[in-house]
Amino acid sequence: MKRLISSLVLLAIIVVGISLRGYFVERITPEEAVVLATNRIEERPEGILVDGRYHRALLTEEGFTFTPRRGPSWRWKPIAVESVRPVRNGPLGIEYRRGDVTERYLVKSRGVEQQFVMERPVLSKGADWVVTGRIETEGELEETGRGWIWRDKEGIVSLGRVKVFDAKGDSIPAWMTVKGKETEIRVSGEALAMAAYPVTIDPEVGTNDFRISDMGPDGNVNYRAVNARVAYNPANNEYLVVWYGDDNTGLLVDNEFEIFGQRFTNCGDGVVDTGEECDDANADNTDSCLNTCVSASCGDGNVQVGVEECDDGANNGQPNYCNDTCSGMVPATCGNGIIESGETCDDGNTTTETCTYGQTSCTVCNGSCQGAAGATSYCGDATTDTVNRETCDDGDDNGEPNLCNSGCSGTTDSVCGNGVEEAGEECDGGDGCSDTCGYENAGSDMAAANSGVDFDRLEPGETVDLTAPDPRGNTSTLILKT
Repeated sequence: MKRLISSLVLLAIIVVGISLRGYFVERITPEEAVVLATNRIEERPEGILVDGRYHRALLTEEGFTFTPRRGPSWRWKPIAVESVRPVRNGPLGIEYRRGDVTERYLVKSRGVEQQFVMERPVLSKGADWVVTGRIETEGELEETGRGWIWRDKEGIVSLGRVKVFDAKGDSIPAWMTVKGKETEIRVSGEALAMAAYPVTIDPEVGTNDFRISDMGPDGNVNYRAVNARVAYNPANNEYLVVWYGDDNTGLLVDNEFEIFGQRFTNCGDGVVDTGEECDDANADNTDSCLNTCVSASCGDGNVQVGVEECDDGANNGQPNYCNDTCSGMVPATCGNGIIESGETCDDGNTTTETCTYGQTSCTVCNGSCQGAAGATSYCGDATTDTVNRETCDDGDDNGEPNLCNSGCSGTTDSVCGNGVEEAGEECDGGDGCSDTCGYENAGSDMAAANSGVDFDRLEPGETVDLTAPDPRGNTSTLILKT
C-alpha cells in the first residue's frame, strides 16, 4: 500500500489567465492559521526564508531552494528569464514578478506550492509554451513510474509527471523531461490556442507525494473532498487520514456528503523507519524492496529482476510452477492427473492403456502423458484373444466355411454343394460325387480295379499295391500291409 509521507510536498502548478487582484483576503482560514503557526516566513537580505517543521525553503534572485529535514537539498531556477527579487504577497504568498508571467510560491503546512501564473496568452497562436529550469542537488537521479526522484542516504525529493487542464476541466497535451540537471515542460500551442483560461500546468515537486482518494469522475470539479485531517500514531509509525466529500461511485449518491478514512504507514519516503526492512521510495515490486517496505524474497509472488527467474508465491515447488529457489520451473509430473506444460494428457498413471475390446482404433494417454494410438483387439484381427473368449480368428477369412466364424466363437460348418471340398467332404460337385459330398459306388470301383488280388491268400505281414480310382479320373496307389 502506498503511504502518506512525513516530508513535505511542493506542487509546481502553472496557472494561465488568473487575476492576482483579490487573490488573498485579510481574513485567514483555519487551515492558513495552522500554516502560519507551523512555518516561520522571514524576509532576509538575500531573500525570503520559509522555516517549517519538516523543511526549509529559501527564495532568492538565484532561484528556489527546497531542503527537507531528511533528504537532499534541491534547487531550481528558470533558464533564460530575468532574475528578480522575490516579494511577499499576502500572509502565505511569495512571488517573482516578470511582466506577464508571475512565478508564485504558496506556503503550506507541510510543503510549498509552486505556481507560474500567466494573466494572458504570451505567445503567438500555435506556438508551444515552454519553461526550462536548471537543478542543483547532490541527490542521485532516478526515474520512476510516477516521475523522477533525487535520493541521498537520508531521504528523497521527487518530481512528478506534468498534468495540464483548462478552466473547463479539459486536458491539454503536455510533456515533461528531465535530462541531467535540466527540466523542461512543454505545452501544446495548438491546444492552448483553443483552451479556456486559466490553464493549469501541474507537475509535482517534493518528497514523493501521491493521491489517496478521488471523488466522482476523475478531473470533474463538481465532486470534491474537503476538510482532510491527519492523525499520527508514533507507536506503529502510521497515519489515519479522514475527510468528507461528495462522490457518486458505487452506492453513493451525488450531493450527499459522506465521511471517508484511510490508514497509511510511512513506507515510501526513502527512509527505513521502525518496522520497515527497507524503503526505496518507489512502488516497484521487481527490485530488492517491495512497496510494503519488506525485502524481496523467493516466495513473495514478485519476480525480482536479475535475481529470480520466476516466483509463483504459495504455488512455488508445485509441478509446472516456479521451484522453491525461484531459479526455474518445476518440471511437469506425468501421472498426477493434471495436464501440465509439455503434456497433452494425464490420466493419473504412467501406463499406456489399450483400446476397449472390439474397437478397431482409439487414442489413449501413454506413459509420457502424450496422446498415442492404443493397442487394439477385436474379432477379425487374425489373433485369437482368449482373454476376451475368442476360440479362433482367421482375420479377413472369418465366416468362410471350415474357417473361424464371424463371431470368433467356433469354426464355420462345411457347406455341401458350394463347389468347395471342405472338412468332412470327399468331394463337392463333379461326376460320381453324391448329394452328401461323398463318392457314389466307390467300393465297387475299388474292387473292380483290384480284381486280380486274392485277399484270402495274403500272408501276415505281406504288402500289396492297390489301385484306388475316383470318379474324377484320378488313380491313387494304396499299399496294404496285412
